[in-house]
Order: sequence, then C-alpha cells, then structure tokens
Amino acid sequence: MVHEVHLDVNTPSTVQDVAEYIQESFGRLDYAVSCIGILHGNVNGKEYMPEKELNQIDFDWAIENFKQNTFSAVTLAKYLTPVLSSGSRDDERAVFAFLSARIGSIEDNKIGGWYSYRMSKAALNQFIKTLGIELKRTTQQNRKRSTIAIGLHPGTVDTQLSKPFQKNVPKDKLFSPSYSTDSLLNNVLYKVTTNDSGKIFAYDGKTIP
Repeated sequence: MVHEVHLDVNTPSTVQDVAEYIQESFGRLDYAVSCIGILHGNVNGKEYMPEKELNQIDFDWAIENFKQNTFSAVTLAKYLTPVLSSGSRDDERAVFAFLSARIGSIEDNKIGGWYSYRMSKAALNQFIKTLGIELKRTTQQNRKRSTIAIGLHPGTVDTQLSKPFQKNVPKDKLFSPSYSTDSLLNNVLYKVTTNDSGKIFAYDGKTIP
C-alpha cells in the first residue's frame, strides 16, 4: 500500500509533520532517499545555467543551489533521522540516502567550472560524511537501531535536469531512470553496512573520494 504525504523542504514544519505522521502511523522508517536538487533553473524571473567561469557567478543563483542541493538534505535529516533510528538495536539497519553527484568530489575535480553546483554538492557530501560519523557514534552510545547515511551518484540520467547537456554524453553512459534506480538499489542500498556510513557511492557500487 502506498501512503502519499506532502511536504515542502523550504518549510521545515511540514517536514516535522510528516516525520511525526510516519512515527505515529508505522513506528519507524527503514529507507529514506532524498532526490531533491537543481542544476539549472529560474530565480526571480532570471534563467540560469551552470557557470563556466568565475565572473559568471551570481549570488542569487549560488544561494538557490545551496538551498536546494544542500540545505534541503539537512532539513530532511534533522526530522527524519530520529524516525529511521526508531526501534531496537536488533532491528535491521536503516538507510538514509541522499542523491549527490560525482561533480561534488574535490579530489575528482579535473576540469573546473559549474561553480555553484560543485560547491553545493561538495557541501552536501561533507554533510553526509559528518552525519555518518554522528550516527555511528550515537548508535554505539545509545544502543539504538543502526542507521547509515550515504550519498548516491546516479550517473547521467535521461531527465529534465540533464537535458541541456546530453549531447556530450556517450549513448552507453546516458541511463534511463529505471536503470539508474535499479543499479543504486542492487549495487548500493541493499548492500551497505554500518562501515559504509558517510561514504558516497556511484551507481556501480564503487566509492567516490
């Protein structure tokens, strides 16, 4: 059975309401996957694309990237992590996964550009790492249900987000949403352990530095 609930990550009280609803209705949450993010779009009536050079940075657009790509994850985690951790230590581990991107890797950055997107995804990856450390510690100290935080790189997926950039992507590297989803589930989400908490994984199960 599917239960549909509505929330707005820019209004934290709605996320809190959903967390309370899940806790009261089901007692716990086993998996949470945040798929929120932007790469291009409109802010205050102005269209934006990823910046290629420093002088193209617009602070309104940079702030919007951090709001949607970083702060949305923080808001979800603040209210949903306690629901994921509900239950006894003997229960199967819970997973909070955040859709990130390889482009957020500082070590993997070889070509530059895309300032706002890169910075916001790098910040997201740092948040995931920090949350993963905290969850490991609190699980051990409080004998709570083991909860894992990870980042997911889905590859380049055939969606509206990637449309403007698909001409430069080899056909075998442009994935359908179903292929990317199946890969992330079978290669990552169903396999991760507490030792993986805080790591970023690609669709093929390999870690991203």
